[in-house]
Amino acid sequence: MTPKVSLIIPVYNAAPYIEDCISSLMAQTMDEIEIIFVDDHGTDGSIRIAQAYVKNHPCNKHFHFLSTPHNMGPGPARNIGIAASQGEYVGFIDSD
Repeated sequence: MTPKVSLIIPVYNAAPYIEDCISSLMAQTMDEIEIIFVDDHGTDGSIRIAQAYVKNHPCNKHFHFLSTPHNMGPGPARNIGIAASQGEYVGFIDSD
């Protein structure tokens, strides 16, 4: 299934917020969606929290995890997500 929408989320030091962000994404009802988290190498384990949160959830097939080569900021992280996205439409969400 090709997704209709790709949502890209740069992740950098978002530990206090990342579970709420993911929870809101899991509450949506669209099935033709992919959610791309791009780890920008924060120091608080945000990406590990996100991976653990979606690991056993029934909609975990919608979630993909990428990484920048090193901390690059949200713009380059979004660009990495765009390059990997397969949706007809692309959107951005901040992890906080």
